[in-house]
Amino acid sequence: QSGENALLRQIAGSVESGSVLLADRYFGGWFDLALWIERGVDVVTRIHQKRATDFRRGRVLGREDHVVKWPKKQRPDWMDRETYLRLPSELAIREVRVRVPQRGFRTRVLVIATTLTDPKVRAEDLAELYRSRWQAELDLRSVKVTLGMDVLR
Repeated sequence: QSGENALLRQIAGSVESGSVLLADRYFGGWFDLALWIERGVDVVTRIHQKRATDFRRGRVLGREDHVVKWPKKQRPDWMDRETYLRLPSELAIREVRVRVPQRGFRTRVLVIATTLTDPKVRAEDLAELYRSRWQAELDLRSVKVTLGMDVLR
């Protein structure tokens, strides 16, 4: 229980209700999303590579933009039974396919998963928000290099 997800759960109390958590796909698991929703926090993340997306299903909001139901999975080892039972049987998750037109980016197409299901939140805005996460990664790398912490053993 010392991985990145467990560490984020430890500081979850400092994230205010009404906030939007911008995260990479490592933080887009069903139970993590359910716990953030329970706290009143929305999440924008990249969909995990093992999760299939079928834009022919769900409530269509636009081209390659829909809201689908993700069913509850079996209780993970790290979660107690009480917490598991109080979580909903499914989550309404918006999936948006984003194309990356910038040269030099390895990823050309990705799917964003978010709890922001209101169609007033435009797919283009979700794409721009997720793109800003990459800038934060570059800034963090720059700080590490400047402090001589880019290679840690």
